[in-house]
Amino acid sequence: MSNLNIDKIKAIKVDKYIDIGMNDLVCYAIFKSADEKNLISREQLVISCFKLFPQKFSMRGYDIFPDSNVIDKRWIDLRDRGYLTGKTSSGIRLTTKGVYKAKETMKRMKIPKKENEVKKITETRTGAGRHVKRITSSDAYKKFVKEKSVNSINAEELRELLLCTMETPTAIMFRALNELKNAVNVYKRNDLINFLENLEEKYSDLIHSKGPSRGGMIKRLSS
Repeated sequence: MSNLNIDKIKAIKVDKYIDIGMNDLVCYAIFKSADEKNLISREQLVISCFKLFPQKFSMRGYDIFPDSNVIDKRWIDLRDRGYLTGKTSSGIRLTTKGVYKAKETMKRMKIPKKENEVKKITETRTGAGRHVKRITSSDAYKKFVKEKSVNSINAEELRELLLCTMETPTAIMFRALNELKNAVNVYKRNDLINFLENLEEKYSDLIHSKGPSRGGMIKRLSS
């Protein structure tokens, strides 16, 4: 992760964000301050949120300091909801869903998009397009189109669609499926949403199992 230039982060006028929820503001802060790989550290996120939105993220009674506890709760909640991925040790990155949440927040605050931000949005749509193409070219989807059902789609074909192996933990399979769902939502492909939701229902035990996960791997998702 690149160093964050704190001096370049300017506070946004209070009236532009005071009525906007903290989760939405955290998405925007990540979008605004992430590096060229779209990564931001937990510490950088704390500073970015505080510098951009001091009225929302300062400590009560000590408003010259950021409230890191509040910011931690917000980004962890966003991760649980599929808006971002990552952890403290490796950095935080918005998902496709998160980038579009940041874009919506920009519109609500009436902030014009800068060139690098336009590029991020374009890259997100391009990444979503690659996910959509991979779905439509998969054996699982071809069966679904032909048979109008997911009944004959086996677990191996599901794993192939998700770029997973038999050793991949349940939690990672769930995240991989959500990333595909986020991508098809970008393009408003109701047919693909229906396909993925039917697969999720059929393999609910495999994707949502609450048992202890085994160590495993996932192939790199293109984005």
